[in-house]
Amino acid sequence: MPSPRKRRLRHQQKVQLLAFLCGMPGLLAALILLYVGEYTLKVYLTILILGGATWMFFSLKLQNLLIHPLHTASNMLSALREGDFSLHANYTDDQDPLGQLLLEINLLTDVLSSHRMDAMESHALMDKVIQEIDAAVMTFDPDRRLTLANSYALKVLHLEKIDIRNHFAAELNLDGALESPSNATIPHPNPERVGRFTVRKGTYRVGGEPHELLILIDVSRNLREEELLAWKRLIRVIGHELNNSMAPIRSLAESLQKIAADPDPDPLDREDLVGGLEIIRQRADSLSRFVKEYARLAKLPPPDLKSFELKPVIRRIASLYDNPKVDIGDQSPELTIKADPDQLEQALLNLVKNAVEAAQTTDGTVKVCWRQQDDFLELHIEDTGPGIANLDNLFIPFFSTKQDGSGIGLTLSRQIIEGHNGTLELINRSDTTGCCASVILPVG
Repeated sequence: MPSPRKRRLRHQQKVQLLAFLCGMPGLLAALILLYVGEYTLKVYLTILILGGATWMFFSLKLQNLLIHPLHTASNMLSALREGDFSLHANYTDDQDPLGQLLLEINLLTDVLSSHRMDAMESHALMDKVIQEIDAAVMTFDPDRRLTLANSYALKVLHLEKIDIRNHFAAELNLDGALESPSNATIPHPNPERVGRFTVRKGTYRVGGEPHELLILIDVSRNLREEELLAWKRLIRVIGHELNNSMAPIRSLAESLQKIAADPDPDPLDREDLVGGLEIIRQRADSLSRFVKEYARLAKLPPPDLKSFELKPVIRRIASLYDNPKVDIGDQSPELTIKADPDQLEQALLNLVKNAVEAAQTTDGTVKVCWRQQDDFLELHIEDTGPGIANLDNLFIPFFSTKQDGSGIGLTLSRQIIEGHNGTLELINRSDTTGCCASVILPVG
């Protein structure tokens, strides 16, 4: 059986004991001198009482001087631990060790108070921002219990703030969102409501335990705005094309109606009648081509991927033009890619045709070159034509810088390239005049 631990004196008890012991020698010496000097009992008792009282007074005073500042410092540190920054010590002397200690505690109190105020203001600002943003911000503990949700999230989930901690991700249909990769798009958590959300995720730690941050950004409104903008553009383009055709047709119809009403028109009127009908036919053909081109753009099927050699396709396209001839880069390698050969040939044909027509205006040249960079094909179609004055409108359907252009070729080409998970970019060349069409496609 282990021996009981010896009880050790506390610091305050040691101070009290030492304070009493400091006066003990003097008092004993006084008593011895009184006893040897044969003083009367009255003198003896008087000296004993006065000496004892003085001894007790200075002992308690010394104890108080040592213990009271320590109590003050302890109370101040305890208040700091509790978050109370109102306590300050009165005795602060930078020339005295005890005063230095209390002064440093006062300064520490001021610094912590300032930091706490800054943190509270920052937290209030962050909370205000989180509550005001149009995104659902939520946090989940390791058990995937909902721990925090801003007002937008409460609206999306149809919850009350008081009920936040009573729900788990699974019952809120958010477990799929937590398992989805960032930037994924998910449907509305409530199956009875319509909407699409983009997922943003992150992790952080509280008390050493991992927590999850989930942000859902409503993209339905943006999609509706883009859809509305697309409809406005379409209606503007269609209206412009129809007005360009219907206005002359209406004017010609009125004139031809007057000629047709004459029972005996002269030969000049007959020529006007024939010419007017021809113009109406041409405008009708133009409208028909417009509708066919739009249908072609709107009904592009998904690519049928096949493996094929790229160089024969480029040579076949280049053989269609001899003014100027299309040069194929000598360093361009033999390369097998996986794509829809028909769609890709159509896209490249449109780009080469544009380059050839641009080069014809300046008696320039056209060159096609490519290389494989990692798992991607980089193909460039370069011309030395006049360049492009307005790059912003290139891919707007039915916008064309050419007098007889349909404005559909570049739009169709980009749609084909992006359908293959690639990119198409047109830029003006910096080394010379002209334009460069850059196509990047995955090889496989």
